[in-house]
Amino acid sequence: MSGAMDSAFTRALGLVTFTSGVLAAYAALPHVFGATEAWVTRHTLRAYGPEHLDWLLIAWQVVLALLIYAVVRGILYAVLSLVGLALALLLIRRRGRD
Repeated sequence: MSGAMDSAFTRALGLVTFTSGVLAAYAALPHVFGATEAWVTRHTLRAYGPEHLDWLLIAWQVVLALLIYAVVRGILYAVLSLVGLALALLLIRRRGRD
């Protein structure tokens, strides 16, 4: 029984963190990209020239989206795992008293 519950919890946790990561990347990308676009443009023009600017800005958006997704998903997964563990320990302690 514990294996089935653990598997269901893990699947639910993965679904919640995946969805949250995608939504966070979608919502935060324009703000983060807007804050870093000038720096990337200056660096690209100095280091590589104007012919590479278009595709490097697209690549930068992809890198930022993946970074936002990974950070949000990782932090949320850790927090929700700790909450799940705390609840499981609470249930175990309560059952031990009965």
